[in-house]
Amino acid sequence: MNLLRLKKTLWVLIILSIANVGHTETMTPQKLDYRLEIDTNDCAFEITINDFAVFSFYKKGPVYLTMGIGEYLKPQNNKLAISVWPATNETDLFDKGSFCKVTLAARDRTKTAQLSAFSGIHYYPKDSHEYNISEKSIQKISEINTHLGKSIGNTEFKHYKENLYYYLTQQFDIDPNYKVWNWETSPTLASKYGYDAPLPPKQREALFSAYQELWNALNKKDVKKLELLFHEQSLECAEASGTAPERYFKTNVLLDILKDPELSLAPLSFKNVRYYYSLDKKLVNLLDSKTSLIHFYRNNKKDHYVSFYPSYRYDGKKFVISR
Repeated sequence: MNLLRLKKTLWVLIILSIANVGHTETMTPQKLDYRLEIDTNDCAFEITINDFAVFSFYKKGPVYLTMGIGEYLKPQNNKLAISVWPATNETDLFDKGSFCKVTLAARDRTKTAQLSAFSGIHYYPKDSHEYNISEKSIQKISEINTHLGKSIGNTEFKHYKENLYYYLTQQFDIDPNYKVWNWETSPTLASKYGYDAPLPPKQREALFSAYQELWNALNKKDVKKLELLFHEQSLECAEASGTAPERYFKTNVLLDILKDPELSLAPLSFKNVRYYYSLDKKLVNLLDSKTSLIHFYRNNKKDHYVSFYPSYRYDGKKFVISR
């Protein structure tokens, strides 16, 4: 089969039969591919999309990568946020040559392999607080194919003096006909972003039950059960990334964790839980005093652990792993 024919075949509407509680579902890979291009030097940083953590890096040196973000996006009123601080010293003043470029880019998979920038934040801080919270520190991004996405307003700055970091945000829209994910139509769970807004008793018990179900499957290393629990996440993330749900599930970091002989599942306790909300406060995950509620000890040492952060949405009756 020649390459052109193969390309056309792959992007005809794909119908996949997926086992999930006894029924089949239709999967439609998205034509539009939304990605984040990260290019930094000597900056420590954390990146969120709609308050959902997508990438972080805390070491010295350059970083260059591209990652898919379509599953975190909605047609309007998205927010890119970057927390950034020097990786080379313990102050909030940057060394010469430091930069943090985060580009929002997109393409139509059926037409091109080339990504086109439409928004983002290209940050060039210096050894000046005043400069680092001014528009002078931002390099303008040449926008191409703005019908795929566009910036809304200017980049906004905050300087957190006590914690020695800068917080930059940029609002943006994407194609108005892009897929509406299940989390977008789910109930809002809290009145504010961030930590520690408790859920009402009914929802709290439902969320605890969902965590217990996940913990039980991990404890038994029941891969089939885990595939069911992560079905929605696998399906929607596969649609966004243009792959198949089964293939996406095989990339789940939990599968590698379960195979690691040095890692053992920590006990589950709801005694001191904290709540964290993201994606328009439609998703929630639980933490204990130090890390995620779901975590694994390395070599049975409680101060050495690997964390896993499932994010749940509420469908009106139960909590479902969404991201």
